[in-house]
Amino acid sequence: MNRNNWITNGTFKAASCYASYYINNDCTGISEEEKAEADRILKEATKGLKWASVVDIAENPDYTEEFQGLSIYTFIYKTVEKHENGIHYYTGFPLENKEELLPWQKQGLSYTASGYGPKIPTSKMVLFGNRWRRVYCMIYGNSGSCYFIVHGEEIFIDDCNLQKEGR
Repeated sequence: MNRNNWITNGTFKAASCYASYYINNDCTGISEEEKAEADRILKEATKGLKWASVVDIAENPDYTEEFQGLSIYTFIYKTVEKHENGIHYYTGFPLENKEELLPWQKQGLSYTASGYGPKIPTSKMVLFGNRWRRVYCMIYGNSGSCYFIVHGEEIFIDDCNLQKEGR
């Protein structure tokens, strides 16, 4: 993952005739049904990522039995978006997460006397960049903002960014 741009990539298989539509947004030559199917394939491959963009297609379709004449497309997406207010927000695939209680949590204690603060460790950890990272909560009232830290940067998340149990 490119730390400076927070960009990563993925691949998927689809019919070669969708290349112009995926890369140039040109749907001439494909029917409305094919366009709908191309959109469905892309949405499934990118899991609906807001910032995903197809950038490449393999030069020749692979006619082996495994690919059955489909082409390999490459898409890129931003996993972290820096807003104009300077705050980083996670925008990628749902993150794998786990519960890992800290000793004071196991004892039923609070991190601060009031329960409020800018960096309250939660019992959650997320897998990001091949490493488990603690989720912290910035809380000063009835609700808080959760984030994890990468290279000294706070990256804010919400529960929509977490994989649900059983996935």
